[in-house]
Parts: sequence; structure tokens; C-alpha cells
Amino acid sequence: MKLFKYYVDVVTLIFYDGTFKPLFVCWDHHHYRIDKVLTVRETYSKAGGCGICYTCRIGSQQRNLFWERNRWFLESEVYIPGLEERQKLPGKSDT
Repeated sequence: MKLFKYYVDVVTLIFYDGTFKPLFVCWDHHHYRIDKVLTVRETYSKAGGCGICYTCRIGSQQRNLFWERNRWFLESEVYIPGLEERQKLPGKSDT
């Protein structure tokens, strides 16, 4: 199964010791609450890249959310045409 990599906005709680707890994923003008973080581990993504993988339960689905250097991305089985190009544009706007 091919996985795709999509950069997303994440509302994150950062604790005094520097650890993260992702709370919401913001994608396509929607906010999805992260119900539970199941595991946290350093690993690579099958969609490309590597970082700290947060395996999360979002509603009834389980998703891998990665912290890669200084930004978040999700692995997805769904291909969205043109989304990769829009994410690479510097200074992109949501209008």
C-alpha cells in the first residue's frame, strides 16, 4: 500500500520539559481532535522522511503523525492531486 505525506497544522501542548502533546490536527479548514496518543517513537515514514512518530487515535481512525525537524506531517493512504505542489509554495495563503 502506497502512503502519501501531507504537511498539516497541529495545535500542540509543549510541556516545561520540552515534550509535545498534539491536541488537534488542522487540515483543509477542519479541526480534528486527537482522542489519544497511542505510541511515541523515533522512526522513518513509509511516505518518506523521518522524525518522531505519534501514533494517534482520531475519531475511529488510527493515524501516524510525524514531527519532522520543525513541522508536522500525516501519512495518508489517500492521494489528493495538487496538494503536494501547494504545500511547497513559500508564503502560501489559504485564500
